[in-house]
Amino acid sequence: MVNIQLAILIVYGAVLIGISWWSTKLQKKAIGSKMLSYLLAGRNMPAVVICVMLVGLAVGGASTVGVAERAYTAGFSAGWYNAA
Repeated sequence: MVNIQLAILIVYGAVLIGISWWSTKLQKKAIGSKMLSYLLAGRNMPAVVICVMLVGLAVGGASTVGVAERAYTAGFSAGWYNAA
């Protein structure tokens, strides 16, 4: 059983590395890096906007993990906190 799990992890890691390599090649081929400019908003975002986005990301992730723990101990109804 351990060999199957190890094989799955190795294949998964290889797929991730392959996708990363392929996407890097695509990004380098992009004319004028239009894709990168789109994903990073042209690197022209103010620091305040970036800070608000990072705080929202941290709070959202923490609440999701916290609700999952609470749902395990208290039951499925704990998930309503995250939905509200």
